[in-house]
Amino acid sequence: MAHRIRGVLLTHQRAFAAASAEFTQALELLTAHGYMPDLARTQVAVGEYELERGQPQNARKALEMAASCFHQMGFTFELQQTQRMLEAQLT
Repeated sequence: MAHRIRGVLLTHQRAFAAASAEFTQALELLTAHGYMPDLARTQVAVGEYELERGQPQNARKALEMAASCFHQMGFTFELQQTQRMLEAQLT
């Protein structure tokens, strides 16, 4: 979780290279441990990061992965938030 938070903070500071490294580390650790809730939340953060970088295709991919995880876990509130983010990209 600490890597995700650092990634979010670095994204707000527009330190994209450093943010990318934090998100990569977070995703690797969470994938290895199989903790899906934080993996999905990290994918949402990656989606926001990609939007900030002007990479909507990468953002969509990350958000779709997050939505899939939230759906599998039955996390309806987070799923709805993620789907709203995806819909906002279409407009």
